[in-house]
Amino acid sequence: MAEFQRTLPASWYRSLPLYQLERRAVFLKAWYLLGPVTRFNEVDTKVQYEIAQERLYVQRQSGTSTLPTSEELKVIHESTGAELPSHLTPTGLLFGGISQDAPDFYEFYPDLEHLLARVDFTRLPYRRSIKYEGNFNWKTMVDGYQECLHCQYTHPSFSIYYPPTFYTVYNHLNFSQHIADPKKPDDGLFLYFFPNCTLNVYGGGMSSFRVCPTGDPNITRMEFDYYHLESGNKFEEYFKFVRQVAMEDYELCERAQENLQKGVYNEGILNPVKETGVVYYQNRVFDLVTEQHRLAKPTERLKKAVEDGMDNSAQSVEVISHRITCEPRRMEYLSSFLSNTYALGSIPIIILAILAVAHKDGKIFRRPLLRWPTAIPLDTLSSNVQSKLTWIEDLFLRRVASPVATSAGMRGPTTETGQSSSINVCKESDFPENWWTGDEVFRLERRAIFSKTWLYTAHISRFTKPGDYHAFEICGFPLFLIQGKDGIIRAFHNVCRHRAYPVISRKKSGSSTVMGCRYHGWSYDTRGHLIKAPQFECLEGFDKTQNSLFEIRTTVTKHGLIFVNLDARDDVPELKRDVRGIDKFENANHISRQSVWIDGWEVEGRFNWKMAVRNLHGDKSTATEVKHESSNLSSLLQSIFGMGRAERLRPSSLGAFPTTSIHVTEKEGVWYSISIVPMEVGRSYMRCDMYGTVAGKQADGGQMTPENIKSNLESRILEFETAYKSLSTPERTNLDKQSSPTEEQISCSHDNAAQELILSQLKSHLKLERVAGEEILPTVRRSNTSDRYKLANELCKELENLVGPISSSLAGQTVVKDSLAW
Repeated sequence: MAEFQRTLPASWYRSLPLYQLERRAVFLKAWYLLGPVTRFNEVDTKVQYEIAQERLYVQRQSGTSTLPTSEELKVIHESTGAELPSHLTPTGLLFGGISQDAPDFYEFYPDLEHLLARVDFTRLPYRRSIKYEGNFNWKTMVDGYQECLHCQYTHPSFSIYYPPTFYTVYNHLNFSQHIADPKKPDDGLFLYFFPNCTLNVYGGGMSSFRVCPTGDPNITRMEFDYYHLESGNKFEEYFKFVRQVAMEDYELCERAQENLQKGVYNEGILNPVKETGVVYYQNRVFDLVTEQHRLAKPTERLKKAVEDGMDNSAQSVEVISHRITCEPRRMEYLSSFLSNTYALGSIPIIILAILAVAHKDGKIFRRPLLRWPTAIPLDTLSSNVQSKLTWIEDLFLRRVASPVATSAGMRGPTTETGQSSSINVCKESDFPENWWTGDEVFRLERRAIFSKTWLYTAHISRFTKPGDYHAFEICGFPLFLIQGKDGIIRAFHNVCRHRAYPVISRKKSGSSTVMGCRYHGWSYDTRGHLIKAPQFECLEGFDKTQNSLFEIRTTVTKHGLIFVNLDARDDVPELKRDVRGIDKFENANHISRQSVWIDGWEVEGRFNWKMAVRNLHGDKSTATEVKHESSNLSSLLQSIFGMGRAERLRPSSLGAFPTTSIHVTEKEGVWYSISIVPMEVGRSYMRCDMYGTVAGKQADGGQMTPENIKSNLESRILEFETAYKSLSTPERTNLDKQSSPTEEQISCSHDNAAQELILSQLKSHLKLERVAGEEILPTVRRSNTSDRYKLANELCKELENLVGPISSSLAGQTVVKDSLAW
């Protein structure tokens, strides 16, 4: 029976600490193909490279012949000027290392040169180089190169030249040989050099590319070099052909990487015959990384313990000195007091007293103690000195960095002159300073709200026959609804179970009873069952039933409103309580399954989704609210989105937490749904769908003037963008400038009840995560995984914990405190 190995976990394709470990364990200790010597025909020719953020260059320093010797070529580190290891093969290929940690060339590639002897690379003149960046991890690209299953589905032109029937991969130490056609041993030489270089000889030419990771694990730079015997039109034809293949791979990687980052797909299955190249290189990466981590673990722990001890004790005093305006005499006493280890047991009392009433800028702020559910009990302080300092620093920094008090504070006592005292008592805002702009807050919203709440998606009238489907993306989760042959509407994550490519990838709406993945040809029916898996079906032990699409809980109300819940856990509450209110609203306003979709549109903008949520929800105990107040479309939309004038409405609307509202017009059977769809922390769009009756649509296709609503939405989005831009400026995010959203600001510009409901759900989920000691991802499907997968996933978690609760700005590599330490 064939043994099916699993891929590396999705966390390995998006972790910054893991890439930093890969850089030390893999990239600094490897050799890299730099190209044929035909690129260095002239003395002083200098070619620059950047591999794993190490800059180097190759320079020909001497010689009189056309082709340089190994002594005439030098590989130099750009910043240090040091000469790096290099090796020139007898057939004219130059290899180099990026550090002195690289082993001997023949130790790294013991059986490579005899294979390279089959091609004379000195005959291929250099023609062109290109480079560009893609939104994918470096391993995502190598995954695709190291297997041959996808060629006939992704590269139809290449498959004509090299039929996939014969394509296979042979693995050697630190390189893999791809055999495209045994009848063309020289013209079809395809080599992968671990960890990130390739060599492709076919069609009379040669191309090589380097898969270069950047500081961001989700961005990779691709560097291509092209060599060919021909020039002019013949080379351009070859170049067009190979570029088409490269761009097809590029699109595959970006689409697959998107799903690897969504928090749904965990791992995939690997074909033990056709994906041996993937198995080999993933095992190689895993072994080197885990060994490096094992060797470095004692040193890293000791270093972190020392640094944390110094930082915590120093920061406790420093923060108190700089953040709170106290009399110098008292601060001097407090600093002295903190420096005495015998008094550590009294620190919590002092800190709590300071935090309870803080004096700053002429105001006294009364701060609630241990307000957040994540606070650590006082008895935790008795464990050891280090934990005391860490807890005190964390608690104190939370209070110092927390939102400033609102301006709606109570006036201070009046002096004898009749003037108010400069001392005011103000209530601290519950909302964190990065409520609108924080990436960490947005990621928490994905986990705490959009992964666990029943979300309105569409009306059943959008589906008229089996196979009708509509694809959506909600807060970064790709999904689609499809009508089955049994008439039932089902929802699925838009993720192929094999290698994470989207199943619906071309048209967002259409009709098909079979959905085929364009990566490897896996196909599914309308129930999500796997019905076709090329090259897997013939393997003993492969079970199609274990590889169905991930289905999403779906509820359709009596009159056709479709709700989904992305939570994959077993204890998901049903929509029953809210359905009663929804049914009542539908009955009262003639919304029915016979409604027909008239028109719809999406308007995208650069703003945070919470800025558009107003009065969607008044009752915190339920997810829907029916409003009964006489209003026109202008005032109703204003109550929800701040919209301007438009057509008149019935005195009814339905708010479905967190982002949807439904409005009924005065015209019989005509209604709208408007949803705010978050995509990123600072990018959202509004989706509007208008429904009516069959008779009304036939009599008047427009029935109303949706352009009025669309233009109002666009206008309002511009206002949101302006407001968000001002919130995102550096001066507004500086804590010293008091940029935090106060309760008064929330109440005045947005619906306080809705914002507080969002906040309460974030707090509740964050409390569960603190107890669990890790992020809780409700959408992730748990499965029986391999021991290697579990070890790999645990390594990622451990590395994240070693780095600590931080947020990294990848461009500037700046590190800030965790904004979720509320």
